Amino acid sequence: MHEAASVDTAYDSSSVTSLFRPAATITVRVFEVDAASIFLGSQTVAIAEGGLSKQYSVVLGSTPSVDVVVNVTVPSVQSSEVQVLPAEVTFTPMNWNVAQFFVVTAVNDDFLDSPVVQFTLKHAAQSTDLAFDSTALGSSASALILPSDEVRVFLFDDEEVYI
Repeated sequence: MHEAASVDTAYDSSSVTSLFRPAATITVRVFEVDAASIFLGSQTVAIAEGGLSKQYSVVLGSTPSVDVVVNVTVPSVQSSEVQVLPAEVTFTPMNWNVAQFFVVTAVNDDFLDSPVVQFTLKHAAQSTDLAFDSTALGSSASALILPSDEVRVFLFDDEEVYI
C-alpha cells in the first residue's frame, strides 16, 4: 500500500481516498527461481499493420551449465501476417541474467483480413543442460517458462476504420 503525506490536503492520502491512480495497491508476482526457469516479460502484445513493432523480453532465472536456446514459433496460419525476430535467442553461463528481446511486427498488406486477429506465440527451450530443455522435461516443461510459454498477439488490420 502506498501513502503520501503533505501539508497540502490535496496531496495527503489520509484526507484524499482517490489520490493514487489507478490504485494505491500494486500487485507483485514473485516466482521461485531455485530451479531452472525462463521468464517472458509479457503475456500479450498488441500490434497494428503499418504501426510500430512491439518487443518483449526473455531472461533466464538461474545460471545454466551450458548454452540455452529459447525459440519462438508463429502459428503457420499467421506466418504471412506477422514477423518475429529473432526466431531464437541464446543464453550462455555468462549472459543468462541479461534480458534479450523478441520483436513482433505486423506485415502490412492492402486488404482487409479481419478487424482484429488473435493468436498465440509459443516458446520452447533447447539445451544439453537438461534442466533447461523443454523436450527433456516432457510434461514438466510448462513449469520451465514463466508465467507461461505463450504470448497472446492481438493484430489490428489498418484497412479497418477505428475511432
